[in-house]
Amino acid sequence: MNLLSPQNKSLILFFLFAAIAIVAGLILAIIAITFFPITIVLFIIVKYTPVRNIFTKVYHKIYDYLFYQSEKPRKLLWGFIYDFMCAYFPLNKWRALNYGYALLNENGRILNNLDEQQEEERFCLQLYHMVATNCLKLKDLQGKRVLEVGSGRGGGLYYIHSALKPESCVGVDYSQNQVDFCKTTYGLNQKLNFQQGDAENLTILQIQTFDLIINVESSHCYGNFQRFVQEVTKLLNTGGLFVITDFRAIQEIKQFEEDLQSTGLKLETKEDITINVLQALKLDEKRKQQWMTRHCGIIFRSFFSKFSGVQSSRIFQELSERKTLYLIYALRKV
Repeated sequence: MNLLSPQNKSLILFFLFAAIAIVAGLILAIIAITFFPITIVLFIIVKYTPVRNIFTKVYHKIYDYLFYQSEKPRKLLWGFIYDFMCAYFPLNKWRALNYGYALLNENGRILNNLDEQQEEERFCLQLYHMVATNCLKLKDLQGKRVLEVGSGRGGGLYYIHSALKPESCVGVDYSQNQVDFCKTTYGLNQKLNFQQGDAENLTILQIQTFDLIINVESSHCYGNFQRFVQEVTKLLNTGGLFVITDFRAIQEIKQFEEDLQSTGLKLETKEDITINVLQALKLDEKRKQQWMTRHCGIIFRSFFSKFSGVQSSRIFQELSERKTLYLIYALRKV
């Protein structure tokens, strides 16, 4: 048994952080009891006065910096989160990780003939379908070599491989746990390959060039987005297409678009799918809540509620208020 396997490392790190959190909680509890009157006064001030808004804004600024704006901390934090989730939830039924896409009707469907496993994650796969077909402009991917950067648990790339029939598919992910999951789940297949790698240093993998490179709800985890675009440009065949979808705060979109075109890729289409993502989140809410109740311990439910985008989450509210937009871009190498 390899005690230092990626799965064990993730669990060791989690329990180390949990122990630190417990010790810190005990210290805070002792301080709170020792200074009980002051604690009560502070609690009332923070809970029931405008000071609460200041604390919330400070918390959000720190959170946003660490998870969405910093370079090295962001990369390390998201890497740890995904490694841990795959070790803690090695569930074969959980294969696709995104907020989803739905039509604005009662059932939101754009895909037919999904199998039982795929039906569970319909809306996540529909987002993949929109990206891989360049918003339904392509009927299939026959003869094309496809690379997904940030392939996660592989469900989206497996769908593309089975439904759109490309010549070959390669998935690259920063999390070794997720790559191991993919290799175990999808088996050995010469046309479907998964590798561990860094989105900001793809050429070191010495993989072939591609006709289509996709990136689905992953780029917000990267410390240096412009470097990622440079790596994509190197691996894209002349005439090839790069399709990316992700969410960005409204004030970050201008810089995001400048970075996308910084290496000479030509912007062909831009689609605002925020309303379709919100529809998918609403239609998928019941499934996610049931999943968290069955598989997620109480200690983790708050985090997973935020992570999964349920209607009480901050990301859902920001998308609803259009403070954050969810966009699809297609760029071609000329």
